[in-house]
Amino acid sequence: MLEAVRDATTNYTIDKNRIVAHGAGNGGQMAFNLAFRARDVFRGAATLGAVMTEPLENVPELRLAFYVAAGDRDPVIKAIAETRSKLVINRFPVLYRVFPNRGREYLDDNAFAELVRWIDALDRL
Repeated sequence: MLEAVRDATTNYTIDKNRIVAHGAGNGGQMAFNLAFRARDVFRGAATLGAVMTEPLENVPELRLAFYVAAGDRDPVIKAIAETRSKLVINRFPVLYRVFPNRGREYLDDNAFAELVRWIDALDRL
């Protein structure tokens, strides 16, 4: 996956301040890992219904921001809230959303539009 991102940024005009790893559930865990391991490439991770293990240390010159979302009926909502807390304690910028009356469904149109706005603002975080 990292090779595909590097290939795309080499061959196309892409704003490198807005490259985000995104995933839901296990894919979200992979997005966390990828963003932490390739900070020179990614500026953020946007996850839905994903739990992060331990965050790595914040490196100010390699900015990394997080969009962490979940449905309030997700069986792992408490662990997702702990994920947010771990990121905040480590001084990462986090936009945290809990959607009412939802489980593990993907983002609806309004939430997806918010995610797009968050990505667009990454160069200002």
